[in-house]
Amino acid sequence: MLRSFIVDWRISSKMLAIFAAVAVLVCILGATSLISNEKLAAVAQDHVERGIDGTDALGRLASTLREQRIIIWRRLNAESPQEVAELRTRFDRNEADIQRAIADYQRVADELQPRLLEIRAGIATLRKVNLEIFDVVQRSGAAAAFPLMKGPSKKASNALRDAVDHIQDQHRARSARSNAVGLQAERFAVRLTWIVIFTALGAIFAIWRLLQFAVATPLADVSGATKRLSEGGEADVPHRDRRDEIGDVANAVESFRLAAIARCEADARTAEEQGLVCGALRRGLTALTQGDLTANVEEQFPPAYEQLREDFNGALASLRDLIGTVRTSAAMIFDGAGEIAHASNDLARRTESNAASLEQTAAAIAEVDARVRGSGVATDQTVARAQQATDVVGQGRALADEAVQAMGRVADSAKGIDGVIEGLDKIAFQTRVLAMNAAVEAGRAGEAGRGFAVVADLVSVLAMRAEEEAGRAREQLSSTRQDVQVAMGAVDKVDGALSEIAASVDTVHQLLHGIGVDHQAQAATITEIAASIATIDHATQQNAAMVEQTSAATAKLSVEVEALQTQSSRFNVSDRRSGAATPRRGRTAPATGLAFA
Repeated sequence: MLRSFIVDWRISSKMLAIFAAVAVLVCILGATSLISNEKLAAVAQDHVERGIDGTDALGRLASTLREQRIIIWRRLNAESPQEVAELRTRFDRNEADIQRAIADYQRVADELQPRLLEIRAGIATLRKVNLEIFDVVQRSGAAAAFPLMKGPSKKASNALRDAVDHIQDQHRARSARSNAVGLQAERFAVRLTWIVIFTALGAIFAIWRLLQFAVATPLADVSGATKRLSEGGEADVPHRDRRDEIGDVANAVESFRLAAIARCEADARTAEEQGLVCGALRRGLTALTQGDLTANVEEQFPPAYEQLREDFNGALASLRDLIGTVRTSAAMIFDGAGEIAHASNDLARRTESNAASLEQTAAAIAEVDARVRGSGVATDQTVARAQQATDVVGQGRALADEAVQAMGRVADSAKGIDGVIEGLDKIAFQTRVLAMNAAVEAGRAGEAGRGFAVVADLVSVLAMRAEEEAGRAREQLSSTRQDVQVAMGAVDKVDGALSEIAASVDTVHQLLHGIGVDHQAQAATITEIAASIATIDHATQQNAAMVEQTSAATAKLSVEVEALQTQSSRFNVSDRRSGAATPRRGRTAPATGLAFA
């Protein structure tokens, strides 16, 4: 059964069985723990309910009984109604506490119920005696109740105290027994737990050993064999008879080992065939490097490499044809290069002649352009001078107009002066008449008006002189007016002459402007002609450069073709092709160098 489990079962089934066993162990451990815990919990619950709660109830019972005794003694000494009422209330409350303690303990009394009944009877007897004491004190006073206190009350109280002490002793004994049971249960749980732990550890160790024996060790054996095979060694793959995954891996590794052996044998045969092929190709390539293009591969290749031999021979034949064609083409190119060089030399000479003619034409056009530009500049200066003359004539006419206007104003002023002189003449006449009247009146006055007559004579003299001066001023003014009229006529003539001069200058200005425009058009045309000639000259220079480059390229081509012929002659293609492809070297393309300014 164990061997079948190790060898025949699948690893997944083994793991399932092992984990099932582990689960069973865990369940057993859990169940054991639960049982132990439940038992300990029951013991602890019983201890709490019967031990602690019972002890508490008995303690409260004893305490309340002592308090009741104290209340009775205080009642004997109480005097005020308020204190009596308070002690009665405390007595009733104490009775209730006693009954509550008895009820609490009754739940856990169990086998101590007979003792509890005795305590109940004693409590009833003591209550009866205490109530009687209260009545006696109420009716007859404390002295009458004192015998009851010393007799029946004390006897009942002592009997009840002894009963409570006895039941407390029995309760403590029962608690001790419960503690012993709890300790015994605890020791049992501990022993059971250790048993389960050691059993689980033993089961885990057994599972580990089983896994190591069933899985780890076989895998290590197969891994070691695989490593030795991967390093190129020989190894027998173990565990191939197993029917689990390890057996599958071992069989797969064995298949790989057999395949590797077959592949090594195939590689050896392939290496032998490749050596044969490489030797034949090496001999063919050696002959090819020596220039022999007729060295075909004649050995028979293995079927897998026969196409390579045919491709090599085909490529060699194509190369022979190519080299032969290159020889023939090189010879033709060499002849063509010579003819191109000759034509380039002729074209260079003609281009040089055209360049010289264009250079002379450009120089002549440049001289004509300079002269036309100089004439244009002189014409522009003449036009400017004519414009200046026109401006001067215009200014002269403006001055003549201003002179005419000034003379008109002088004539107007002369007319005003003539009016003023006429007014002065009238004033002088009236003054002379007034002086004559003054002289007549002075003559009438006689001796008294003699001084006044002298003044009148002087005034008359002044009036006559004023008339004379006014006459001379009128004559001078008339002469001035005539001169002004003559000057105005002369200025008008000058203005007419200036107008004719301005018209003539304007005509000359227009003619000169037309001449300047024509000069500018001629200069622009000549500039365009010069630019066109410069363009043609530049193109000619470029042609010359191209011719020079063509000549240099032709010479270089001839050198390269000659080198190509030399190199191609190293190859042995066949007697027929070698005879036909002999290069001709009867003519070499000259190299020319042209330089133009």
